[in-house]
Amino acid sequence: LPINEDWTDNEVVKFLKECVGGKHGAQAGEVKIAVISLQDTPPNMCPYFPIAGNPQTINESNDFGDRVVTACIAAAKQDGNAALLNQTTDGVSCEVAWNVKTMLDYLGGKCNHVPIPDTNHNVKSG
Repeated sequence: LPINEDWTDNEVVKFLKECVGGKHGAQAGEVKIAVISLQDTPPNMCPYFPIAGNPQTINESNDFGDRVVTACIAAAKQDGNAALLNQTTDGVSCEVAWNVKTMLDYLGGKCNHVPIPDTNHNVKSG
């Protein structure tokens, strides 16, 4: 449910309270966020930008990451002066197959980016 750009602060707060109360559907177990990191940014400019989010159940297996990577590759090609270097995931089991496929594609020359899973995620979360 998008927030209307014309809403006042009070309307946004009311809407968010309704969301917390379940009026607009059940709350997600977690939200996976895609963050892009840019190199060579101007001074005082943050090099990190959240670009997308996906509400989901805990450790849900879905194609969110793949869709984000596909969009980033397309944007880099369109820009002509950018490249996707890696995809980083939290390393949970639902992402293992995607990470392995990406690594094999990289080693086989089918893609130019590598997967970098967080090997300590389950330790941190457990």
